[in-house]
Amino acid sequence: MGRVHHFLGLSVGLIQELGFDYLRENLAGSSGQLVMRWPKPFHFAIVDEVDSVLIDEGRNPLLISGEASKDAARYPVAAKVAELLIRGLLKDNSVELTEEGITLAEMALETKDLWDENDPWARVEEKRRWSEGIHQAVEAKESLQIQADSVVVAQITYQSMFKLYPKLSGMTGTAKTEMPVIEVPTNMANIRNDLPIQAFATARGKWEYVRAEVESMFRIGRPVLVGTTRY
Repeated sequence: MGRVHHFLGLSVGLIQELGFDYLRENLAGSSGQLVMRWPKPFHFAIVDEVDSVLIDEGRNPLLISGEASKDAARYPVAAKVAELLIRGLLKDNSVELTEEGITLAEMALETKDLWDENDPWARVEEKRRWSEGIHQAVEAKESLQIQADSVVVAQITYQSMFKLYPKLSGMTGTAKTEMPVIEVPTNMANIRNDLPIQAFATARGKWEYVRAEVESMFRIGRPVLVGTTRY
């Protein structure tokens, strides 16, 4: 397609991580670190498979993580305290401190409140990710080198990213069934012949028909694309 663009007087380039470039520029400390055109880096966008990009995957944010400044020395101390605790009844593969366990932990850590937000020793939270300190706690328990924790320093979703373009358009072959669209008529009359749906009693019968159809198309020199499920 580059030849078409060159014929029209357009330059052609490829950027594989536009979203991450935008996030990095928002974290830049000097103008020398900028690579995009500012103050208006966005003008016009054409999104291929627009329903997939802006709906199916549009809510998944692009993330840039940085190293957190938390003190890694706290994790080995917490691991030593965990060794003092006595395992009781395990229910639903979850672990909770008893009142005696909380008292012992607070005494060992010299704190009045184990869940004090200003001095958070115990991070007990539903659906807590490994990147939020649990990974470091396991490393301390196994006497491994403790890796620095990470925090999200910049993020944006594709939906928000493409909203930055003053003019936005998209292409897809399936949007008509997923969202309200305006159907643009073809320049010439459609000569495609849509055949009725065929049903087969057995899978073997279906694939025998497919094989015969592919062979007949091959004989007359027509390419055939066969889509199958992945096993």
